[in-house]
Amino acid sequence: MTEKTGNTVHEDIFDYIRRMRYMTFWFGDDDYLNNWFCGRYLKIYKKIRWAICILMYLTICTILYFNESFGLYDGTFVYGPLFLMVATLVTITSHQGRDQLILANSLNRHFLTNCEPWMINMRHTFLKPIKKFVKVITWYNIAVCFNYLIVPLVIDAVLHFGFDSIESHLLLPLPFTPIYGKSPDWGWKFYSVTFLNTFACFELVQTLISFISSYGLLTSFYIAELKIFKERVKSIDLFESADEVDRQIKEIVLWHNSIIVVNKNLKIFFGLPCAFLSQFTSVVLTLALFTSLTSSDDIPIVLSYGGGMCFYAGISLFFNSLGQMVENEGDEIFWALYNLPWHQCKPGLRKTINMMIRQARAPLNIDYHGRTKMNLANFMQVLRSAYSYFAVLQSMAT
Repeated sequence: MTEKTGNTVHEDIFDYIRRMRYMTFWFGDDDYLNNWFCGRYLKIYKKIRWAICILMYLTICTILYFNESFGLYDGTFVYGPLFLMVATLVTITSHQGRDQLILANSLNRHFLTNCEPWMINMRHTFLKPIKKFVKVITWYNIAVCFNYLIVPLVIDAVLHFGFDSIESHLLLPLPFTPIYGKSPDWGWKFYSVTFLNTFACFELVQTLISFISSYGLLTSFYIAELKIFKERVKSIDLFESADEVDRQIKEIVLWHNSIIVVNKNLKIFFGLPCAFLSQFTSVVLTLALFTSLTSSDDIPIVLSYGGGMCFYAGISLFFNSLGQMVENEGDEIFWALYNLPWHQCKPGLRKTINMMIRQARAPLNIDYHGRTKMNLANFMQVLRSAYSYFAVLQSMAT
């Protein structure tokens, strides 16, 4: 593999890059696209993708503006904030692509350096369930997208063309559904709008699972390194020979400084998108709950939006749980350093350890300029905000 992550790429980092390339969410070299049949067009598409997403968002907002009640009661209003999410995430990540490469680089160096058997085993044990969860989320979204888009279209075509038993379409709320009109026929307009809906939903699902995978994997890689570093600190023996103690302390100092740098890189790449997603999730939970309650007679919509509400709440919990784990591991590293018998060491060594302890007091977390920290307190704030928005929306609707 020839990528700007160094001459050697660790297996886990390589799998991450391969996954991101497959999802068109890797912002390193695009040379791999040269081996694809449509690689040249994908390169162009990746460069203008953010503009296409913004255009789709503005188009959906215009459609909702001219729709009766802004699509609030037929389930289409929720696509406004959903495509605001798509446009924002794609724009931010596209213009911060170099930060993704820097973060992958720094984690790759850690993985290649920390290659003792016990480190490899600890990393594998922690990462295995995370990788499975990311894979399940990916296939879940693909399955939902297929069932929501393709299944109704196939049933609609079979009942109409095969049995001539329906006179109107089986339509579920989609981004461009209002364009169909009240009684669309099976002509070119219907299939053109269906294509637009399919493309828009593909962008929605692709953006969502790409960001979930990127955040989940890179953050988990970092947590694994924190766990390894913590165990390494606990294993320090300050009563060996002076040269051996100096070697261990120098190693720990450099390692700890590198961990702080990686945490900074995590904040740079994920801080702003996660801060936005926290606010976005509250709005989407509110609209999904409102649509489910106001469409109680339409079972498919209730199931779809109820499932979507549970999904976004679960993803928010996943994001904030990983952020909470980063904070917890940072706290445990502080206490591991503090519990070293540093007060029994020589003055020079004691000074070095004290400096590390002071450094370790600064919390490790994922935030945006000190705001919207990704932790369980933020998740509870998301739920409280969603409830407040729902109460206001319900009072306005009654």
